[in-house]
Amino acid sequence: MEATRESRDAGASALARERMLRLARIYDAFARADDNALLAEVVEEFVFHAATGRRIGRTEPYVGAEGLTEYLADAREIWLDVRLTPQEYRESLDRMLVRGRVWARDHDGTVLDSPVIWIWTFEGTLPIECDVIEPGEGLPPTAPAAGWVRIGP
Repeated sequence: MEATRESRDAGASALARERMLRLARIYDAFARADDNALLAEVVEEFVFHAATGRRIGRTEPYVGAEGLTEYLADAREIWLDVRLTPQEYRESLDRMLVRGRVWARDHDGTVLDSPVIWIWTFEGTLPIECDVIEPGEGLPPTAPAAGWVRIGP
């Protein structure tokens, strides 16, 4: 019985590592403004609930390649410079919660420097959805209330 538990834990750890590596590539692609690299890391019908969209009055998430391309255009329209800094990773089943910071400067020179939470939902190692949570918003109803296990720095 113990061997089965160890192999299950090892598999979960390998899965978590793969997910973290994929997220690192996503954050890197965003930093380089490499739309193609970003699109290559998510499923075709990826759903993105972005704070940037809410800032411009968008009420629906960005969906699929077309939606992610719209998001990137919206982000560039609002922000002159954006830096995402993931700092801590936690997982719960098919989700990964990433705590970090966002630093952004708009075209007028106004700076945003704020904590942020990204909640990623996966199918295997591929992200299928991401919710961006800003201070004061609270976790979305689909996020597990408990059971998040810290897996990264």
